[in-house]
Amino acid sequence: MRRARGIPAGGSGRVILGSILALAAGCASGGGSAVAPPPMALAGARVMLLPVKAPAPGQLDAELAFWLTDRAPDADWLLPAELQAAADRAPAWRLRLDGLARPVVDVGGGDRRVRDPLYGALRQLGAVVDANVAVVPLSVAESTDSAGVQLALATAVVDIRGGRVLWLHTVRGERNPDRGAAVASVAETLARFLVP
Repeated sequence: MRRARGIPAGGSGRVILGSILALAAGCASGGGSAVAPPPMALAGARVMLLPVKAPAPGQLDAELAFWLTDRAPDADWLLPAELQAAADRAPAWRLRLDGLARPVVDVGGGDRRVRDPLYGALRQLGAVVDANVAVVPLSVAESTDSAGVQLALATAVVDIRGGRVLWLHTVRGERNPDRGAAVASVAETLARFLVP
């Protein structure tokens, strides 16, 4: 079985989510460079893990929660169900986290930012749950062939206070004839790259 690899996502001077999706779709064919380590340690941080945007493969949220908390047990994780419950306690927000658009903008000089509605939601939630960092799954791409299913997951780590993207990459899991195993593989791969 081939080893999974992470592939940098990029863009310039525009909303770059389309580039992330294109890269995710293409990364199944191989190539790409090594993922740089995140610019900050998650240990000791209070970190929000947003749910994957709907529709998403079944159990991906649960797999991400399992692997990230397993790899970084010293982080204070706020998981998707807890975040949605916090949003539901403020009915005026009418906020479904798995339905949020997730635009990322390259503002030049390598500075990437998330913008509304995602930025506003992160600021509101961060204030309520006292968190300054968020792990945000941006997009999922799936490829299927005779060998099975492979998933590619684009993810950002965001400084909630200013919306600055601290880390942005697409990783892919192992191809597997069992879809559930493919889902688990991409979640484990992200956790390995995000928490070396």
